[in-house]
Amino acid sequence: MQTTKVGIREFRENLASYLESKTPVAVTRHGATIGIYVPTKPTAREADLEALRLREDARTHHGRR
Repeated sequence: MQTTKVGIREFRENLASYLESKTPVAVTRHGATIGIYVPTKPTAREADLEALRLREDARTHHGRR
């Protein structure tokens, strides 16, 4: 898997986009790697969780549990 190399300042400024990425990121300071961010499998998004909550509320409201 390809690794992206970025400076610590760029990593900090673009953190949200790196967190959404599927590519590992090597964080550097003065050209030396000081850390590596390795993304994990994404979890359910908030909208998915809300849909499940609404479904459960509907089931409970109709007496099904």
